[in-house]
Amino acid sequence: MLLKKTNAYLSIFIMIILVVHAAYELVAFCLMYYNPLLSKITGFLTAGTVTAHAIISVICLFVLHDSKSISYIKLNIRTVIQRICALLMVVLLPVHISAFDLLGKNVGAPGYILTEAAQVLFYAAVFTHIAISFEKSLITLGWLEKESTRQRLNLITAVVCLLMCIAACVITITTHFRIFCG
Repeated sequence: MLLKKTNAYLSIFIMIILVVHAAYELVAFCLMYYNPLLSKITGFLTAGTVTAHAIISVICLFVLHDSKSISYIKLNIRTVIQRICALLMVVLLPVHISAFDLLGKNVGAPGYILTEAAQVLFYAAVFTHIAISFEKSLITLGWLEKESTRQRLNLITAVVCLLMCIAACVITITTHFRIFCG
């Protein structure tokens, strides 16, 4: 249980630095001001803690799990979506990190559209994972016990994550278009 609580604290920390990273990037894109130091510090801090979170999650899932195999039939749909999103984030993180370079090399080519599509999928996976995971982290830490509070929190978290995902997609794609195509 200590490992699960540690992972829950880590996931909340990740959410905080991810919001800082995303907010900085979106403001930088809107203002067309880019400070690589701030961007990389927040980005790599997020990526590093996400790596630790992923390792602990795999240990909790496969080593500490009650059964020897995982039956997805027995899991609820939110858990399945959470895990699929986690896998998508791992696969798409290198594309996200190198997106600016990939876009610059592929202006006018199919690679440009594929890179932007990968960015949208990455943002959707990140914010869906957060929308599902936030409640679970609070429950693991014993901070969320009332059903009525849980339902309201899920709704608020889902709306905030949806708005952040839309903002990230729209601002990122329009800024990339202005930089590379306009």
